[in-house]
Amino acid sequence: KKLTDYLGAFDSVIWDWNGTLLDDIDTNLSCLRILLEKEKLPVPSREQYRNRFSFPVYDYYKGLGFDFSQVSFADLAKDYIMAYEKNLVHAQLFKGTRDLLSSLSERGIKQFVLSAAEQNHLNRVLEDFSVASYFTGAYGLSDFQGESKVGASKRLIQDHSLDLSRTVLVGDTDHDLEVGKSMGVQVLLIADGHQSYDRLYKVHDQVMNSRYDE
Repeated sequence: KKLTDYLGAFDSVIWDWNGTLLDDIDTNLSCLRILLEKEKLPVPSREQYRNRFSFPVYDYYKGLGFDFSQVSFADLAKDYIMAYEKNLVHAQLFKGTRDLLSSLSERGIKQFVLSAAEQNHLNRVLEDFSVASYFTGAYGLSDFQGESKVGASKRLIQDHSLDLSRTVLVGDTDHDLEVGKSMGVQVLLIADGHQSYDRLYKVHDQVMNSRYDE
């Protein structure tokens, strides 16, 4: 079933941003490389990254070998976002994203963004990539530390009278599944992003290997 047709059956679509609409895996890897090399830690390959990346980011960084008694996570997060802002010019929307958002909007489907990105940064990048107008609301976090999106998801539900039985969350990580379950909505995971298909399929049965395999 084509992604457009699948999503077209819902009244509301909640999109994750990084790795779901924005193809920024290589951008993330290059920023991560800067932090790891500074601490003389091994840099994961693209495949290793997709097999290990997880939320909260604090735990993921710990698993990479960062010693938080030597370097604070807050400082790492700050250094990371500075590198990310600089490298974001190399990221782009996944192919066909604008057409998909436009098609769903034309069908009268409400669309939202729910992201682990900091709110002001999120607002800015949605404008920079010329997609902000497609969304009824965009919900990020209050800082750059990439913790859970569950709190932001509660705000989204409170602010908009969504029929949860007619709402789907689309993401690229097991955390998106966790968030969708906490909201009581259906979840579709697409394995083009920050976690591999094998990982996602172990935890959920609604997984697309790639949006291009339609």
